[in-house]
Amino acid sequence: MLLVLGLSNLGNTAYANDLKQILGLGDESQSSQAEFRQGVILAQQNDSDEALKIFVELTKKHPEWPEPYNNMAVIYMEKGQYDKARLALEAALKTHPSYATAHENLGGVYAKMASDAYDKALQVDHSKAPPAPKLVLIKEIVPSGAVHVAAKPTPQFLPGLVIPADKPKPPSPPPLPPPPAKVIAKPVKPPVTLPVAVDQRNTVMDAVQGWAKAWSAKDVPAYLAYYAQDFKTPNGESRAEWAKGRKERISRPSVIKVRVEAPKVSIQGNRATVAFKQDYRAGEVVKRTRKVLYLRQSANSWVIEREEAGK
Repeated sequence: MLLVLGLSNLGNTAYANDLKQILGLGDESQSSQAEFRQGVILAQQNDSDEALKIFVELTKKHPEWPEPYNNMAVIYMEKGQYDKARLALEAALKTHPSYATAHENLGGVYAKMASDAYDKALQVDHSKAPPAPKLVLIKEIVPSGAVHVAAKPTPQFLPGLVIPADKPKPPSPPPLPPPPAKVIAKPVKPPVTLPVAVDQRNTVMDAVQGWAKAWSAKDVPAYLAYYAQDFKTPNGESRAEWAKGRKERISRPSVIKVRVEAPKVSIQGNRATVAFKQDYRAGEVVKRTRKVLYLRQSANSWVIEREEAGK
């Protein structure tokens, strides 16, 4: 999944300025495509923060385009924000479930998250762990209805690994005679296994903490991605109406801080309940309430299907 950047013009600053000049010309789709190319140029010039702003805005203008979500995931992955990368790729697949590039990138994110979880369980030194795989950055908007096909990745091999040619197996030697005396075998230590319950609890809490961080960062797309599509809204309104209201409320304060305190996790099958004290601060407003999140496991992630406050 290594990225090979073509498009010789994309590394040229003058070309980026030309793109800025054409923004706003033509119809909205052409203007947005020009913004998308500008975001690609900034990402290639390592100006990831500015590139991320462009891709986030494009998801608001064109939520049906998978490419901006994919490129957000590439930047989040490079920043080490694997959970955000996962959520962005899942959003891309919601627009195009057969998007091969997003599927390939999501596999890389899951592989890195699983590796980190395993290292954490075994208390492995992360400074010696291999770097996160680089995801594929999309450089053009594919017209609606076109088939998204990912480039075939170059096979990756471990350094020094030699794959010998197939050789015929030698005949098995004749069995040895039994030993004259009984040999007492030494006890074998059982293999190290991950505690499933603990690992699941950690995964659930990672989702809850990611939800609180997205809220605190006022990252509305990431925040809403933690909620299931069939989320049961508090007042019975549609999810779209509820999401619009949440976006307006989150956008009002200049600074928001949300903390999860004293969480208690209960897991039954593919569902989990997390009860905790929610510390919410926005300017001079300070609220401490009891919060309960009801989550469901979906596609190797946990999403909120219902929530209660004040209990």
